[in-house]
Amino acid sequence: MKRPDPTRIEKMRRAMRVAEEAATLEPKERDDLLDSESRADSDIGQLLEWLDLQPRSSEHEDSDAGQGSEPRHHPTSLGRARLRKKGDRIGPYRVLETLGEGGMGEVYAAERADGEVQRQVAIKVIARRKADPELHRRFLAERQILAGLDHANIASMFDAGTTDDDLSFLVMEKVDGLPIDQFCVVNGYNLAQRLELFKKVASAVAHAHQRLVVHRDLKPSNILVDPQGEPKLLDFGIAKLIDPSAGSNATRTAQVMTPKWASPEQLRGELITTSTDVYSLGLLLYKLVSGRLPHDPDLSLLDLALRSFETDAPTRPSRFLADPEQAATAENWPREDLKRIKRQVQGDLDNIILKASPGCPRCVPNRWGQRF
Repeated sequence: MKRPDPTRIEKMRRAMRVAEEAATLEPKERDDLLDSESRADSDIGQLLEWLDLQPRSSEHEDSDAGQGSEPRHHPTSLGRARLRKKGDRIGPYRVLETLGEGGMGEVYAAERADGEVQRQVAIKVIARRKADPELHRRFLAERQILAGLDHANIASMFDAGTTDDDLSFLVMEKVDGLPIDQFCVVNGYNLAQRLELFKKVASAVAHAHQRLVVHRDLKPSNILVDPQGEPKLLDFGIAKLIDPSAGSNATRTAQVMTPKWASPEQLRGELITTSTDVYSLGLLLYKLVSGRLPHDPDLSLLDLALRSFETDAPTRPSRFLADPEQAATAENWPREDLKRIKRQVQGDLDNIILKASPGCPRCVPNRWGQRF
């Protein structure tokens, strides 16, 4: 098993300790500490930059609010714009309730106030446009990305505009559903049904990749399944348009991530490609099949980052199905079905899942669908 050299490990630990200390300080003291550490060791400075903790006068949070989202890693905290109340207007829409809020803005359930269309929608409103041009740029980039996507399993964008107080907003399909892993358990989906759901998700990701978009935050809470059993891919708030001039379909990684679903290159702060999404798809399929992730989901960001240097393939998911206690704890499969499920997973499905791991050759999303 390949590990980073001890010096690199110690510097990563040092950077995390600085990050933790910085979070407790006032802005001026915080910036002084980060500047001092960066000047003393350029490697530490680069790691702090990767953690998005470099000194700066105007902070912004790169995380997003969305339907079914869960917290991403970001060490800074921000004040938020005022939340709108039920009945408030956003363009031609009337707010019904708040769905979520985050660094990029707020998300509301809404309907047309003029009665032209009888349909509920989700509206994302940017936070503090004038105070943060970079946040506004990212929000407009998300609008551009969503406008270029047209797939049955990607939540659609219907409209966009500007509020009366000069904040940009976009209007999206409102998805009423459960995260894909919860949906499968609640509805008692068998293995074949779970694979059919996964194929649709893989097709949606392939559609985005064909349009040079890397999602970068694939996880169950961003893939909701509606009551009709159709999965919808959500939340392109940290998606990235690939720059063809960068070579090898590469783009700079965001400092923001959901650590337990992040790819090794995201955890190491390196350039990412479409393989980043493939890795997360592999984790998703691993979870759907075994009821758990190949690593401990409670590991710290530092431990996950150190593990990202490992090149060995993870444990085959079928091995977890061999232990009734582990599988039963995950509440993924009825105990009486475990032996049958294990036989179905062993072999081809094990190998396909491990194709997405750092220790195995990478595949591309549309090949996942072709193998099932």
